[in-house]
Amino acid sequence: MADKPMTLDDLIEGLKEHVSGKEYPHPELSGADHVGAGAVTDCIEYIEANRPALEAGMKELAKEEIHDDLIRKWLDDELADYEVLMRSVSEVYYHITGGKLSKPNTDPKYIIIAHDDAVTEAERRNEDEDDE
Repeated sequence: MADKPMTLDDLIEGLKEHVSGKEYPHPELSGADHVGAGAVTDCIEYIEANRPALEAGMKELAKEEIHDDLIRKWLDDELADYEVLMRSVSEVYYHITGGKLSKPNTDPKYIIIAHDDAVTEAERRNEDEDDE
């Protein structure tokens, strides 16, 4: 989430300072040079008359931003876990297939066949060594 969200009081203060010609630190208010004092006064009156509804809406937006940040964090965590899982599956597949297969999305039947072949080959080597 960005810096502290703008409040209605910040907005009103910025509108008043805009009319007075002072610089205001909120970039959201820049670029409105064509707005006259009468329009600014009307805007301030509208904000004051509708303050409860506007503040409720701003609170909902802030909750959504927090919610979005939590979702992003959760997704980042899940993707990190998925990356570890895919890397681990590749290493296990490579090991149990005797180095023949390693792609995580390989059809399991091919992994099983390659594993069985690797086990059969290992058993054959052990039998050959025992015969010597």
